[in-house]
Amino acid sequence: MISEEEDPMETIRAVMAEHSMNFAFAIIDEDGDLRYDYSNWRVGRMLFKDSIFDMETDIDMGNWTEYEEDEEDYE
Repeated sequence: MISEEEDPMETIRAVMAEHSMNFAFAIIDEDGDLRYDYSNWRVGRMLFKDSIFDMETDIDMGNWTEYEEDEEDYE
């Protein structure tokens, strides 16, 4: 469990570094602020750039089924 004095970024960074030497992550904290970190500048730049490319590209997601949601469902 994380104490209030502990910075969650340090905890996330420690867990990521334990499992991989090359990583990048981004979070939105409780205050709505964007926070991010990476193992080194070059790796962070590449991973974030590739992530944005993947999000903007149609990716084959296997048996993914698309469906239209009715606006009524959210009223």
